[in-house]
Amino acid sequence: MYVDIGATASNLPIDVKSNHMQQLDYTTTALGSGSTYTGSSVTVDKYTRLCGTVIADQNGTIYIYQSPDGSNWDYVSSFDFTANKGLAFSVEVVCPYAKMEITNTSGSAQTYLRAYLFGKVMN
Repeated sequence: MYVDIGATASNLPIDVKSNHMQQLDYTTTALGSGSTYTGSSVTVDKYTRLCGTVIADQNGTIYIYQSPDGSNWDYVSSFDFTANKGLAFSVEVVCPYAKMEITNTSGSAQTYLRAYLFGKVMN
Protein backbone atom coordinates (compact mmCIF):
# COMPACT_ATOMS: atom_id res chain seq x y z
CA MET A 1 0.00 0.00 0.00
CA TYR A 2 1.34 3.40 -0.93
CA VAL A 3 0.25 6.74 0.47
CA ASP A 4 1.11 10.05 -1.16
CA ILE A 5 2.21 12.49 1.56
CA GLY A 6 3.20 15.78 0.01
CA ALA A 7 4.34 14.14 -3.23
CA THR A 8 6.39 11.55 -1.28
CA ALA A 9 5.38 7.91 -1.62
CA SER A 10 5.57 5.84 1.59
CA ASN A 11 5.32 2.08 1.87
CA LEU A 12 3.05 1.06 4.77
CA PRO A 13 2.61 -2.53 6.00
CA ILE A 14 -0.78 -4.03 5.24
CA ASP A 15 -0.77 -6.64 8.03
CA VAL A 16 -0.29 -4.48 11.12
CA LYS A 17 -0.47 -6.28 14.46
CA SER A 18 -1.56 -4.18 17.40
CA ASN A 19 -0.53 -4.67 21.01
CA HIS A 20 -3.12 -4.46 23.74
CA MET A 21 -2.33 -4.51 27.45
CA GLN A 22 -4.65 -4.78 30.41
CA GLN A 23 -3.68 -4.09 34.01
CA LEU A 24 -4.08 -7.27 36.07
CA ASP A 25 -2.60 -6.26 39.43
CA TYR A 26 -0.70 -3.47 41.11
CA THR A 27 0.48 -2.32 44.51
CA THR A 28 1.86 0.97 45.79
CA THR A 29 1.95 -0.06 49.45
CA ALA A 30 5.51 0.06 50.80
CA LEU A 31 6.69 -3.15 52.49
CA GLY A 32 8.43 -3.57 55.80
CA SER A 33 11.83 -5.22 56.07
CA GLY A 34 11.53 -8.82 54.85
CA SER A 35 7.79 -8.42 54.14
CA THR A 36 5.93 -9.79 51.12
CA TYR A 37 3.01 -8.62 48.99
CA THR A 38 1.00 -11.46 47.42
CA GLY A 39 -1.51 -10.56 44.74
CA SER A 40 -4.70 -12.40 43.90
CA SER A 41 -4.91 -15.14 41.32
CA VAL A 42 -6.00 -13.80 37.91
CA THR A 43 -7.09 -15.62 34.76
CA VAL A 44 -4.56 -15.01 31.98
CA ASP A 45 -5.56 -17.49 29.27
CA LYS A 46 -6.42 -14.71 26.79
CA TYR A 47 -2.93 -13.16 27.03
CA THR A 48 0.32 -14.19 25.36
CA ARG A 49 2.69 -12.32 27.73
CA LEU A 50 2.75 -11.07 31.30
CA CYS A 51 4.79 -7.93 31.70
CA GLY A 52 5.19 -5.05 34.08
CA THR A 53 7.41 -2.79 36.11
CA VAL A 54 8.61 -2.48 39.68
CA ILE A 55 10.56 0.17 41.57
CA ALA A 56 11.20 0.67 45.29
CA ASP A 57 13.74 2.38 47.50
CA GLN A 58 14.97 -0.97 48.90
CA ASN A 59 16.21 -4.11 47.12
CA GLY A 60 13.69 -6.84 46.45
CA THR A 61 12.46 -9.67 44.28
CA ILE A 62 9.34 -9.86 42.14
CA TYR A 63 7.87 -13.28 41.37
CA ILE A 64 5.37 -14.09 38.64
CA TYR A 65 3.69 -17.40 39.46
CA GLN A 66 1.66 -19.39 36.94
CA SER A 67 -0.75 -22.23 37.63
CA PRO A 68 -2.69 -24.79 35.60
CA ASP A 69 -5.60 -24.76 38.09
CA GLY A 70 -5.37 -21.58 40.23
CA SER A 71 -4.23 -23.58 43.28
CA ASN A 72 -0.92 -25.23 42.45
CA TRP A 73 1.69 -22.63 41.48
CA ASP A 74 3.97 -24.92 39.46
CA TYR A 75 5.83 -22.34 37.37
CA VAL A 76 7.63 -19.23 38.62
CA SER A 77 9.70 -16.48 37.04
CA SER A 78 11.67 -14.25 39.42
CA PHE A 79 13.50 -10.97 38.98
CA ASP A 80 15.70 -9.23 41.53
CA PHE A 81 15.51 -5.45 41.57
CA THR A 82 17.90 -2.88 43.01
CA ALA A 83 16.88 0.06 45.18
CA ASN A 84 15.83 3.16 43.23
CA LYS A 85 16.32 1.47 39.83
CA GLY A 86 13.21 0.53 37.91
CA LEU A 87 12.89 -2.98 36.52
CA ALA A 88 10.76 -4.03 33.55
CA PHE A 89 9.95 -7.69 32.99
CA SER A 90 8.14 -9.86 30.45
CA VAL A 91 7.32 -13.58 30.60
CA GLU A 92 5.47 -15.92 28.28
CA VAL A 93 2.06 -17.13 29.45
CA VAL A 94 2.27 -20.92 29.88
CA CYS A 95 -0.66 -21.53 32.25
CA PRO A 96 -4.22 -20.16 32.57
CA TYR A 97 -3.71 -18.50 36.00
CA ALA A 98 -1.08 -16.12 37.38
CA LYS A 99 -0.28 -13.98 40.39
CA MET A 100 2.38 -11.47 41.35
CA GLU A 101 4.41 -11.55 44.55
CA ILE A 102 6.99 -9.00 45.76
CA THR A 103 9.42 -9.43 48.64
CA ASN A 104 11.45 -6.68 50.28
CA THR A 105 14.81 -8.45 50.66
CA SER A 106 16.56 -5.60 52.44
CA GLY A 107 17.04 -5.01 56.15
CA SER A 108 15.09 -1.74 55.99
CA ALA A 109 11.46 -0.86 55.39
CA GLN A 110 10.54 0.64 52.04
CA THR A 111 9.29 4.21 51.88
CA TYR A 112 7.86 3.64 48.41
CA LEU A 113 6.97 0.75 46.11
CA ARG A 114 5.27 0.80 42.72
CA ALA A 115 4.65 -2.54 41.00
CA TYR A 116 2.37 -3.29 38.07
CA LEU A 117 1.42 -6.50 36.25
CA PHE A 118 -0.15 -6.36 32.79
CA GLY A 119 -1.50 -8.98 30.41
CA LYS A 120 -0.50 -8.41 26.79
CA VAL A 121 -2.54 -9.61 23.82
CA MET A 122 -1.12 -9.84 20.33
CA ASN A 123 -3.75 -9.37 17.62
